[in-house]
Amino acid sequence: MIKFNPDKLEEVYKFQEKSFKHNEKKYLEVLPFTTNNKNIDDIYENFSDILSVICKNLIKKDIKNNFDKEVFFQKVNDLMIDSDNINRLKMIIQDLYFEEDNIINFNPKIYLYKEEGNLRIKDMGNFIFNILFYNLENHIFEEEKYLDDINVLEKLILNALESAFELKEINKKTNTKYKSLLPFVNEVFMEDIKFIMQDSKLFLENFLELIKLYYMFYCTQLVIKLDALLDTDLTKPSELYFNLYEEKISESRLGFSRGFKTIESKGRNLFAHVNTINFLNYAIEDEKIFSYTDIKNALENLESEDIKKESQNVDIISNRYKENLKKSNGEEFFDDMIFEPNDNELINSIYYFNSLVKHVFKNDQGKSGVANKYKNWIENFLRKHYSRKRGRYGSCLSLKREQLIFLTKICIKDKENIRLTSLFKEFERRGIFFDKKSKEETTNLFEKLNLLEKKSDSGDAKYVRRIL
Repeated sequence: MIKFNPDKLEEVYKFQEKSFKHNEKKYLEVLPFTTNNKNIDDIYENFSDILSVICKNLIKKDIKNNFDKEVFFQKVNDLMIDSDNINRLKMIIQDLYFEEDNIINFNPKIYLYKEEGNLRIKDMGNFIFNILFYNLENHIFEEEKYLDDINVLEKLILNALESAFELKEINKKTNTKYKSLLPFVNEVFMEDIKFIMQDSKLFLENFLELIKLYYMFYCTQLVIKLDALLDTDLTKPSELYFNLYEEKISESRLGFSRGFKTIESKGRNLFAHVNTINFLNYAIEDEKIFSYTDIKNALENLESEDIKKESQNVDIISNRYKENLKKSNGEEFFDDMIFEPNDNELINSIYYFNSLVKHVFKNDQGKSGVANKYKNWIENFLRKHYSRKRGRYGSCLSLKREQLIFLTKICIKDKENIRLTSLFKEFERRGIFFDKKSKEETTNLFEKLNLLEKKSDSGDAKYVRRIL
């Protein structure tokens, strides 16, 4: 049974005092975003650094001391029995396996010895690991598949790294603060990550693109699902429309009206929802972390008397919150607040409280900018990797040709082919929806790339060949 305790929340936020500070990370860290956009472009520019954090989390170990090229080459020297040609060997290793002072990723194990960059990169990597990899049982390091297809020189490099740089256990407490709120994302991700972990080459070629795809998938779907509050379906993705990068669009296209603009409009409420979830979790008398959907499921087991009682408790929270914000914004601050009532008394109270929080982040002069900076973390990533500027239409979600090919590859996997209609459904399972025109453009592109085939017994059905 779910119970809301206004005084339990008051102990933390102190609504009845003169002022309090919204803190979206007090109880549950939903996203790795901050209300400061400093270095946001640098982080997304160097998104590959996150891969090192994820790999270290997979083996639950981190490098004890930062990688040092001189220390590495000294260990290479120590491992060589014949030292006559050691200088020539070092030059070969430098030329083939280094870019300046950084060793290139010729093998998955290299990620274990990379530096992650700044703390924001590390936090982002921990977030992605916790929402996507939390139930991965076997991985490429555990099964030692990273030793497949390596030459003698590469084996020497790996041995030198292992001998020179000790790995230490990771502090689990600092790396498990995020919880996935979208189980359907993780379900499909498991299929794709297991596929690319079949061998080291497949892993190295596709790991970064897979993480980018699922970071986009999770964040965009979270924006949409949270904005629906308790009235949402967490069994499948909500529709979000993309276009191909090269195709032309118009205002009538779904890629214009229900793509980037959806994230822009619903993203304005993201910071309010994250705060609302934290407020409610602090008030709930249960150690479990509740998402909106968890709260909805718990409400279904309440008797009418309990619904009334818990509704009153949430109303107390709303009144305390409301009165506090009036002190700094004036008595009339909430007079023009938009609120849509719900038939269920308790759900109505929760929706009312959320409306208060949304109103604050929309109309409080000091807080509206904070909410915009928070959503910028998603929008900036989309602009950099999954959108195209369309003149007067603004940004629209778009897939470049190589992104479409990658998406097709992980959907087909080891099968010889897949029916075209089934492929589009697989795209949708990964949060990417095409309207009729974009499906036609995709079909035309597949034909140009000689990826389409017809089976003699399949009528007009088209099949897409596996991409090697």
